[in-house]
Amino acid sequence: EILLYQTARLGDFAYKFQSLEPGDYFIDLHFAEIEFTEGPTGVRVFDIFIQGAKVISGLDLFSQVGANTPLVIADLRMLVGLEGELSIRLEGVTGTAILCGISIRKEATATYVEDTGMLAVKGKTDTVLSLPPQENVDCKTEEETHEMRNDCEQQEKEMADMKRMVDKLKQENQRKSKECEEALSSLRELQNELMRKSMHVGSLAFAVEGQVKEKSRWFSSLRDLTRKLKIMKMEQIKLLEEASSYKLLVQDINEFSSHIHSRVKQDAELHENLKVKFVAGEKERKELYNKILELKGNIRVFCRCRPLNFEEIEADVSMGVDVESTKSGEVIVMSNGFPKKSFKFDSVFGPNASQADVFEDTAPFATSVIDGYNVCIFAYGQTGTGKTFTMEGTPEDRGVNYRTLKNLFQITKERENRYNYEISVSVLEVYNEQIRDLLVPASQSASALKRFEIRQVSEGNHHVPGLVEASVRNIEEAWDVLKTGSNARAVGKTTANEHSSRSHCIHCVMVKGENLLNGECTKSKLWLVDLAGSERVAKTEVQGERLKETQNINKSLSALGDVIFALANKSSHIPFRNSKLTHLLQDSLGGDSKTLMFVQISPNEKDQSETLCSLNFASRVRGIELGPAKKQLDNTELLKYKQMVEKWKQDMKGKDEQMRKMEETMFGLEAKIKERDTKNKTLQDKIKELESQLLVERKLARQHVDTKIAEQQTKQQNEDEKRPPLANILLASNKTSNETSTSKEMANLTRPPLSESTTTSSYDLPPLPNGGFKYNDLTEKENNPDMAERFQIPKRTGRFSVCPKRVLPPPAPRRSSLAPMPFFPVTSTSPLRPPRQAITNSPDEKKSGTSQVLCVSPKLHKSNGKMLSSILRRSMQKRMQPRQQPLRRGGINVGMEKVRLSIGSRGRLAHRV
Repeated sequence: EILLYQTARLGDFAYKFQSLEPGDYFIDLHFAEIEFTEGPTGVRVFDIFIQGAKVISGLDLFSQVGANTPLVIADLRMLVGLEGELSIRLEGVTGTAILCGISIRKEATATYVEDTGMLAVKGKTDTVLSLPPQENVDCKTEEETHEMRNDCEQQEKEMADMKRMVDKLKQENQRKSKECEEALSSLRELQNELMRKSMHVGSLAFAVEGQVKEKSRWFSSLRDLTRKLKIMKMEQIKLLEEASSYKLLVQDINEFSSHIHSRVKQDAELHENLKVKFVAGEKERKELYNKILELKGNIRVFCRCRPLNFEEIEADVSMGVDVESTKSGEVIVMSNGFPKKSFKFDSVFGPNASQADVFEDTAPFATSVIDGYNVCIFAYGQTGTGKTFTMEGTPEDRGVNYRTLKNLFQITKERENRYNYEISVSVLEVYNEQIRDLLVPASQSASALKRFEIRQVSEGNHHVPGLVEASVRNIEEAWDVLKTGSNARAVGKTTANEHSSRSHCIHCVMVKGENLLNGECTKSKLWLVDLAGSERVAKTEVQGERLKETQNINKSLSALGDVIFALANKSSHIPFRNSKLTHLLQDSLGGDSKTLMFVQISPNEKDQSETLCSLNFASRVRGIELGPAKKQLDNTELLKYKQMVEKWKQDMKGKDEQMRKMEETMFGLEAKIKERDTKNKTLQDKIKELESQLLVERKLARQHVDTKIAEQQTKQQNEDEKRPPLANILLASNKTSNETSTSKEMANLTRPPLSESTTTSSYDLPPLPNGGFKYNDLTEKENNPDMAERFQIPKRTGRFSVCPKRVLPPPAPRRSSLAPMPFFPVTSTSPLRPPRQAITNSPDEKKSGTSQVLCVSPKLHKSNGKMLSSILRRSMQKRMQPRQQPLRRGGINVGMEKVRLSIGSRGRLAHRV
């Protein structure tokens, strides 16, 4: 048993056991979590299906028993049918299923099913499940098996009997379906006959239809006029209320407007005074603050000396620079322990100076950027002196770039109530005298390298079109953009520095400011430049691509030196275009911006020559007089606000014009109200006149209808006297030809059944005894003079039968007026007609399998005259009552409308003509 739970099968799988005896079985399932022994719960959840039915849902072994612990689900009872198959399937809900063993036992014996020692498992595996042999088979089980087989044979016999019964029922169903189809065809024929009769009745009532239509039109006109009158009265009341409210509202508006104008005037004067004072104070503060920076020099130079690195300390390198006198701003270059030359700068930072100390003197430049001045901060020095560290720093000790941007966003947040700022960032580098956008993906940078050129957008302002400018809202977004650009910068390994910068990296921060008080707009730039280190080719021993990079770096730095020399000597021509670097820095070095230079030096005495070159270059830069920086105003924003003011003035004029038009509208509404009162009175007089005319028309219409009905009655009675008696036949097929008919059967007339070949809706009716025909055409109506002498089949008044035969009742007298007529009992006194012979099938019909079916109509002939009289009276009374029908779907074409009128007990089933 222990070995059973040391192995298991994983995955969604299924087992199929075949050749099992029919009966009930007990199934035991063995599980153990041997894979995810550390948990947690919910890693393995699965369902168990036996015989296609889910018996266990959402089983989680680890939550039930933990890891490496058996879980046995015993005595799962399942029935195996005649096919002798048993299926077990596991399906994972979360993760995959797991199973260690399966035990199958017969219900009566509680032992294994197979006598063999091995039971094959069919599914997605080749595993063979070992089962012990069956022993001590109980005799009782064999008897039960024998009984079950007998039951099975008996059920098979019953199934055969049921199949025979089903076949018999199918035949019966086909026969009944055929009878239903015959009944349906008879029903359709009756419906067609009913439609023809309805159209016949509609033609007789044409005169009445016209009068009813005229009456409904008058009633409709009267209702429309009444409704319009009510609407106009309501509109009049509403307009009167609006006019009175407008009068009160105008007075309130005038008072409130005068009060608001006075308050607005006072507030405007106070606001103007405060704005003038604030603008003057802000302007004075900026002037004083910028004068302090200008007194210190337009180009300020800070010197920073890096500490000795680990290798230099181990080599016991002597110090070649003395920066102990940093408080006085002097740097002394030592030679063999003695002072050789001294340099003086605005600030000097020794090896122990922190990044915070360096930024303390740099912070005022961030305020100048916010105030609208262009600022440039760049680092210069030989390779390995810490230029990149000073500008960028490390994540633990941030440099000038991060601290300046952070101070920039802090100032914008402090001024957010008075100023609105938009800040965007771009990153580029000058690599081998080519400008590269470091924010462009690497796949696009090679194709976009040649198209970046420097353009002069305005006097003294230069721009590189096509650069990616990322809009930022906080220091985190800005630093992410700068870090992305710095990571794409070209670096390489040299003998002087393992991670030497092989290009000049330039970060450009553009700030657009708007003064919310006076509308003044500024547009300034902050340049953060990390120059590549100056190198001597002989000392660094570079070759190939590194040699080309070094030559281009030295060329651009040499061009920068030429520009500085020309500026120091106040030359008439400044060679800014000799290099991409100097061309980009033309705005910063040309006098319109405030510039800060970090000169980075090495304390190693071996680098003394490069240190002297850097310090001499910085001294020349410090001696340049560029003049006062200019504030960068954005005139486009000012022009936009002027246009907005003009637009507001035009809107105010438009509002005044609208007020004047509203007053004119009020006077016009009052005049319309008076005019509508006059129209209402005129309409009321006209309605009274129309009502009197309508009463007269009703009387004339009623007299005309009564006259028409009396004429039709007289004509109908004359035609009824000329009609011959109708013959009748036997009403049932099972009666003999010698059987006499009763009075009820002799009153009915049946027609011969239709042949099987009839498939269309038009039928050829047999001729009547006097030679007449039924109406098959819609034009054959009683109002046709040619049809006046023909025999008319009376309208059927009773229920119809589903049988293929039809029984027609005798005609009933028509009423002569729309008024209710007195009730008189009517009895049938017509003589009995001689019976007709039963119709027998011809030899051809017997061959085709058709037979004549004679049916008796359920409606008797008793008191048919009385019933017709009562039904006609009720129908005419309903038709004369006015009915509100907005749209009639069928009827007779009268004028431009359609009207339907039905007379008789089946009038509501009349179809449209």
